[in-house]
Amino acid sequence: MWSGEHTETLTYQLAKMATGSGTAARCIDIGIDLAGAPIEGLGLAAVASKLKGLSVVRNAGRIVESAQKSTGAMAQSLTKTTVGNQTLFYTGVRQQQAFALMQEAAEAAGVRLGGLVDDVVFTTGKSPWFNVINGRRVIAISQNVLRKTEAGRLIAAVHELSHARHATRFGIAKYRVLYAMQRGRIEALVEMRALRTVDRYLGGLSPAQRADSMRYIANWL
Repeated sequence: MWSGEHTETLTYQLAKMATGSGTAARCIDIGIDLAGAPIEGLGLAAVASKLKGLSVVRNAGRIVESAQKSTGAMAQSLTKTTVGNQTLFYTGVRQQQAFALMQEAAEAAGVRLGGLVDDVVFTTGKSPWFNVINGRRVIAISQNVLRKTEAGRLIAAVHELSHARHATRFGIAKYRVLYAMQRGRIEALVEMRALRTVDRYLGGLSPAQRADSMRYIANWL
């Protein structure tokens, strides 16, 4: 979802940060047009449909079927574990909803979920996140995400998928260093890209559907 659109993609910017380019700060200015149009020009009206409260817009049957199976490279015998004060669930209805959401996010972004993420879990924590745990790339989806509107769920999911993509590209150790150095800029850019991706996938977003992301971006700047 990042390549082939404009030279100032997040991947390009992070690459310059990783190589110590002196122009990185200027290129990461959030005012940059990342894909040929200003963020203010995003979207008209969302074109979407709902299926049992899930963020399912296209190929609903295939997505739900994949979520229900939860097998293959994404599956493992672990049912739940504790990380800090959060419990992570690897099975169950909410985990299936999280998996279905991430499948659609990958479709929206034009990537293969299994190539970037080893496990999709449901977390009892308040916020979604991406991390590497015991060598496995994990995306955790919270109840707060599942309660969002369809557009909101997809934006949150694509956001975390973007972190997974760049951690895979640069390696988790290097990405953690980059993130520690440029957390605010990276978060703002990842959210900006997620917003554009979902806008394109749904055929447009209303100002109300973009509002949370715009506040999130502003808070990191």
